[in-house]
This record gives sequence, structure tokens and C-alpha cells, in this order.
Amino acid sequence: MLQAKKCLQWVNYHFKGDASAIKGSQDFTKAYFKDFVGGEHLEQLAHELADYLKNPLRYERSGIAPSNGYLLIGPSQTGKSFFAKALKTLIDEEFEGSNDKVKFVSISQDDLAYYQGFANLFYLLSKQAPVILFIDEIDMFGVRRALDKKNTQELLTAMNGIDTDPSKKIIVIAATNRPEELDFALVQKGRLGDIISFDYPTYQYRKEYLERQLYKRNITIDQDMIDMIAQETDGQTFNMIDTIVKHAARIATYQTRPVQESDFETALDREIRKIKPNTTLSAAEKELIGIYQAGQAVARHILKTDQKIVKITLDTVDKPLPSKEGFDMISESKGQRHENHDLLPQTRVKPTRLGFIFTISATNNHELLSDTQQEQELLALLAGQDALEIVKGCNFHEFGKEDRAKVLEALEKKIAQGTPITDAIRQQAITAKDNLYQKVKTLLQNKTSWIKIITDALIKNHTINRKQWLALTEQFIQ
Repeated sequence: MLQAKKCLQWVNYHFKGDASAIKGSQDFTKAYFKDFVGGEHLEQLAHELADYLKNPLRYERSGIAPSNGYLLIGPSQTGKSFFAKALKTLIDEEFEGSNDKVKFVSISQDDLAYYQGFANLFYLLSKQAPVILFIDEIDMFGVRRALDKKNTQELLTAMNGIDTDPSKKIIVIAATNRPEELDFALVQKGRLGDIISFDYPTYQYRKEYLERQLYKRNITIDQDMIDMIAQETDGQTFNMIDTIVKHAARIATYQTRPVQESDFETALDREIRKIKPNTTLSAAEKELIGIYQAGQAVARHILKTDQKIVKITLDTVDKPLPSKEGFDMISESKGQRHENHDLLPQTRVKPTRLGFIFTISATNNHELLSDTQQEQELLALLAGQDALEIVKGCNFHEFGKEDRAKVLEALEKKIAQGTPITDAIRQQAITAKDNLYQKVKTLLQNKTSWIKIITDALIKNHTINRKQWLALTEQFIQ
């Protein structure tokens, strides 16, 4: 056990709300729920916790006290730490002027090592109640019996103690983007069993957040551009929207002029689309890539696919890096842990692709597409290879393999309907893919002039943006 004096000095320094805690690495900047678009349900929870801490007896007598443990899970930068900061800010304001302020402690792995474990930590916290303990990235603390039995057992025991002794008034909030790394017993009711999920913001929330950021910076752009940015940031965080706005503003500031839509195009190219200008392509390579992209573009226009074209390029495009984040709980019965990257192929995949068509969807949810719409998307993916065969008179099977792989994977899943994919199912998918290939080939058979117009435009400019594409399609008569 650490000497009491030494521990109390540490506590006094790190407790939030304590007069002596005016600086230090543990300090939180103020944050407000009004700045968290789509976080109304989180603000409601924060108000409930604040009211409980102000009036604990009222809740305890009725037997309706809220949970003492919460686990925030979700991808990085989706608001988990922001929730903790906003909760602290709200509680500080609720208890302003009170003699019984709530302490707010955020610990790191180094802090826990200083305490020599959770047992000492919770013992001291109980002496300073009411306390909210925030443990960010709790998966890094080794709280899984296979990793650190002592650490895990101490946390489990401590959590049991605060659940059975309401006088301690300790609320534990932990955050992780890898909940599968936690001990199964830790995520049960009475410990960290109240799960609060965080996810990437929806289209509507991204759009609202973007409009707020533009208003703050006095930037005016067309509503169509706002909509396009909100659509193209699907699967991104609010932080990425901040990055795009700041990137566009930096371009304009450097050139000493107001921000323009072209600045946002440049920002999207770099931050979202990951386009890298390619000056090493030969004339023959440009033509092949152009024909492939033109074939897909013509097919999308004719089929009126759900995905609408916003940019076509024959430049190099970086592929997204495979993520190692996981969000599935692994039950104790499985008895082991795994990494997503263990399932990746051993051979190194080329990190870039030549040319790409960037699209946005009004639905933003592929699960809501009809079978007809989904088939149209598959046809569009196959159209590039068809265009090469029609225009050049031969096949280029090494080019565009990723698109054909996407088609085959989608068909296998559709046929399997959730069952394991067998050789028979795979063969059915291959046959279905071949049929779609012939279908789109017929669609493009008499469209070589369209394909040539788009190809020539790409060879000349390397890219076709949304407005240029709309201008081109005006001359396409179906």
C-alpha cells in the first residue's frame, strides 16, 4: 500500500473540481453538448447523472439509482472523449457554488502504475466521493484475465464494491474502440454493463455540422456543394469535416481571397478522394484508363444508378488502409483474442489504383436499395471492362480486378443469404456475373461515341468534376 500522504497529494492534484487542481496533464478543456450534433440522448443521460449526484438519497430511497458503470464504445474520434469532457463541464456548472462538488478523475496507464493497481485507486476515490472516474482507452490497461489477471480481478472487485455501497458515489465511465479486448465479466450489469454506442455521424448530422462550421467562419457556398461534402464524408467523423473546411480556408488565405467552391474540391481531392496527380502515364495508358472509367460513367448515366457521379479521374487514387479496429464482443467461452489483420492475405496488395469514379448516394444506405438498384450498381462496375473490349477489341483482365471482385462478392452474398459460401454458390455467382457482363455489353454496344468523348476529356484534363459531367451528359441522347 502506498503511503497515505503521498497518495492524497496525488489525489488533490488530479481531482477535477478541487481548488488545487488548476493545471496538469489531466486538465479538461470545457465542452458543451450543444456542439455535439446528434448527441441529445447523451445530454439527457448527463443531466440524469448530475441530478443523481446532487440528490442521491432521493434516488436511493426509491431504488432507482442509475448505473455506476458505463462503457463507451465506437470508432476513434466519434465523440467518446467529448462526452466525458461535456459531462464534466455540465456537472461543474450544476454544482457551481456548492460545497459538495463532484470530483472528476481521468487516469492514464502511468497513473495506474503510480497507484500500484485499481485496489489502491478505488480506495482513495471512495474517500473523496462523489467522484466520476474516466478511463479512456481502457483496452490498453490489460483488463482481461489472459493478459493481466491481477489487474482484471482488482477492477472487477472494485466495481462490485461501488455497486453495493451507494454511499461511495463513484461513477466509472470507460471508453474503448476495441471492446473485444475487455474481460467478459467486466461488461456485465453492475460493472461496465451499460453500453453507450458511438458511431460515425449520419448524413443529416454531417450536413448540420458542416453548416455550423461554415457559419462560424463566415463562408458561403452553394447548397449543392454543402450536400456533396456531406454525402462524400460518409463513414467519416466531424473531425474530418473540420479538416476539409480548414484546408479550403488555408488555400484561400494563402491566395488572399474569399473561400471558393474550388477550394473545397481541392480539399475533398486530398482528404477524402485521395487523388494523387500522375504525370508518368504514357498516352496509351491514359487511353486505356480513360476508356475504362468512361464505360462505367456511361453505364451509370444510362441506368440512372443510385450512385450519382461527382468526379471522374484517371489519376492515381490511394486505397483506404485496412482497419484493425473491432467492435464485436468476444465471449469468454471463445477463450482467445484475435486481430483483424490476421485474416488479411499474406501478399501485399497494391496500395493505389489507376483512375476512379467518385459517386454519392441520396440514400446513403446500401441496405435500403432494391434488387434492381443493386443490380444496376453491379452492371456499372462491369461496364469498364466491357468498354475496353468493345473499343479495343480485346480483354484486359489484369485491369479493374477489384471491381469484378466486388461484383462476385456481392453476388455470392445475395445467393448465400447468410449461409456459408460453398463451391456451388461460388459457381452460381460466377455464372450470374458472366450474365451481367453480357447484359451491360449489349447496353454499351452502340455507345462508343459517348465513351470516346469522355475518354478524350479525361486524357486532356485528367479529371471531370460534377459540373463538367452534367454539361457532358446534356448532349447524350438515349
